[in-house]
Amino acid sequence: MKHFPVIGAAPPLIQHDDQIGMIDDIKNSVYPIQKLDTTVSNVEIEKYYNEHKEVFRLRGDIVRFKYVMLPQSETVKLDSARNWLRKTDDFNRPKLLGFCKDYAVRYNIEDSVWYNKDNVASLLPVNRFNLLSALNAKSYLEVSDSGFGFLIKFNDYRTRGSDAPVDFVENEISGILVNQRKIDFISKIHKSIYDDALKNGEFEIYLDEGIKTKHE
Repeated sequence: MKHFPVIGAAPPLIQHDDQIGMIDDIKNSVYPIQKLDTTVSNVEIEKYYNEHKEVFRLRGDIVRFKYVMLPQSETVKLDSARNWLRKTDDFNRPKLLGFCKDYAVRYNIEDSVWYNKDNVASLLPVNRFNLLSALNAKSYLEVSDSGFGFLIKFNDYRTRGSDAPVDFVENEISGILVNQRKIDFISKIHKSIYDDALKNGEFEIYLDEGIKTKHE
C-alpha cells in the first residue's frame, strides 16, 4: 500500500535528508535497481565548467610549484637535481623521484598541485624570499632556513577573483554532477513507484487530518 498526501498530484521531490532512507526502501522493494554511474568524464567536467564559469571565481590566490626540502647536515651533490627540478619531463622525473626518496625530508615534484598562500607559508620559508617576484618570474630559487635547504621551482599562479583553473575545481564539479545523477535517479524511482501504485489503485488519499479514503 502506497501513501501520497495530495489527490491527483505527483509526490514532491525527496529532500536530501530523506534520500538515504528512500534508497534503502527502494533496494528492499520489488523495483529493479541499476547501479548509479559515478564516473565523470573530462568532457562533462569541461562542459559544466564552461557553462558555470562565473561560479568558480577564486576566493584567494593560488600557486603551483615544485620543491625539494633537504637537510643541510648532509653533503649532497645538487647539480643534476637542480636541472631535473627546473625541467621535470618524462625522462628525468624518475631520476628526480629517486633523488627525493634518497635524500629529501619532504618534496612535491608534480606540476598539477595547486596551493593557497597558507599552504605555501606552511611548506616554504616565505620570509626568506620575495614571493610575488618569484611568482611573476616563475623563478627557480634555492633558500635555507632552520637547518634545511629548499630547491623551489614556481610554475604558475592565479589571483583572487580570477577564474579558477579547471584542474583546481574538477573534484568539486565531479561531486556536483554525481549528486545531480543521484537526485535524478531517486526522483525517477519515486515517480515510478507512484505511477505504478496509481495504475494499480494501491494507494490512500488523505483528504484531511484523520480522514482518509482507500483506493484499490
